[in-house]
Amino acid sequence: MSAAAMSGLFLGVASRPQKQSEPACRYLPGDCHWPKDEKWNRLNDTTGGKLIRSFPLAQACHMPIFDPGSDICIGVQKQWTSGQTYYENSVHVMSPYWLNGSCSPFEASNTGCTLGNIAVYALEIDGPATVKAGLEFARENNIRLSIKNTGHDYLGRSSGRGSLALWTHKLKDITFLDYSSPHYSGPALRVGAGIQFSEAYSAAETHGLRITGGYCPTVGFAGGYVQHGGHGPLAASYGLAADNALEFEVVTTDGRHLTASATENSDLYWALSGGGPGNYGVVLSLTTKAYADGPTAGATLAFINTDPDKYWKAVGAFQSHLLALDEIHGFATSWGLDNQAFSVDVATLPNGTQSDIQAALNPFIKQLEHIGLALAKYNTTLFPSFYSHYKHYEFPPEIYSTNNTLGGCLVPRSTIKNSLPQLIDAFCQIAESPQFPVKRSSGNSVSVSRQLQQQVNKWQDLFRPLRPGGGAYASEATFDNPNWKEDYFGRNYDRLLKIKMKYDPKFALWQHTSVGADAYWKVTEAGRLCRVP
Repeated sequence: MSAAAMSGLFLGVASRPQKQSEPACRYLPGDCHWPKDEKWNRLNDTTGGKLIRSFPLAQACHMPIFDPGSDICIGVQKQWTSGQTYYENSVHVMSPYWLNGSCSPFEASNTGCTLGNIAVYALEIDGPATVKAGLEFARENNIRLSIKNTGHDYLGRSSGRGSLALWTHKLKDITFLDYSSPHYSGPALRVGAGIQFSEAYSAAETHGLRITGGYCPTVGFAGGYVQHGGHGPLAASYGLAADNALEFEVVTTDGRHLTASATENSDLYWALSGGGPGNYGVVLSLTTKAYADGPTAGATLAFINTDPDKYWKAVGAFQSHLLALDEIHGFATSWGLDNQAFSVDVATLPNGTQSDIQAALNPFIKQLEHIGLALAKYNTTLFPSFYSHYKHYEFPPEIYSTNNTLGGCLVPRSTIKNSLPQLIDAFCQIAESPQFPVKRSSGNSVSVSRQLQQQVNKWQDLFRPLRPGGGAYASEATFDNPNWKEDYFGRNYDRLLKIKMKYDPKFALWQHTSVGADAYWKVTEAGRLCRVP
């Protein structure tokens, strides 16, 4: 079983690692021991010109650079919520909270503009040698490290004030393999850490294959996605992405270039398969199982809230029907709601027909008619391959924007069976709250971001008594969840902590809510990373 299986309760914390007599905190720019330009230039030369100096994305909107006669700032504002702005940048991430109000394109030009919590420099990773150079530089100069791929990060794990970022997004190799091992023999795909799902799905299709990946086309496959489990439209058919991982190519913090698989460095392989990203080593590539492609049936449906009593009754009916859909192998849905409408954005049934997917949904449609609500939208499709199905239903790019504050929890089947009225009541409370949904053009305002973060945690608490032991999918959760060990890692935490201490005993890698996050380092109010007393 992969580390992504987060059931059970947290059993305790292993003893804190012994700390040597070293500086109490990582250095920041302005400190007397911060590396001089000569050292940074030497690192750039050592890595063949791969060092990138960071700058605030919105600096063109602030003095002294701001030019009222130029359209550059307007262009920044227009691209501020575009995912491409962030996955093609070496240090910036898709969350206004972690920008800390340091440099917004929507604030007055005479307000401050700094990097805030973003890395000061980045190394464009092109292989293990560059990773080793970055690790060595950070160690010798007492600099914080961060690992950045596409920046789909809402928990602050891909950035850090004063850090050197290891930017893996340019690792774009794809190799098809006839894989053979004692645990699996068959088709496989090796992807560099920078490969995104749209690239992986397309490449697999050209070889008559499909792979288990995510919904968002721009998320990186081998990064935080698979290392935190990785759900998606084919998970009901083949398991989570972590369940399909065969090998990781990884550089550990002591500079070793390793293969982690079920037969080689198996403890590290297990930890990387769902035990949290960027915490045990720097992943350069992932080898994953692949499957024969084939026809894929799809559907979408929606109904509108024309009568609140009927509407919430219908929402409950769909939740109940999910138990029946769960019995159909491979059937997966992505749905959402607010106080105005409920929508199944996409239902996926690999190797099914339109008749199959219609038969699966018809019982719910009849329930909806019995309740007295009409469908506002309903259609079914059949495509010859998974990727052609995926492209048809692919969400528009603006859905995956920077102005998101995420939270979430896993709702087990037992909750739907035993506490459905209470679950629907929680949905209703959130959907009818004046804070939901929140859309603001100046989404990286510090006060707005903090208020949203606090509100999301309150909403999450509505579900806690309804789902004992339910856990959470940590890539779509909150960084300040006080129950993060139990919710994100469960009974696996102690074992993961031992692996962390084996491969990174000095905690060179650190992120919020990662295994060992409270054992060695803490972030001060000023954003400085300091040792736990």
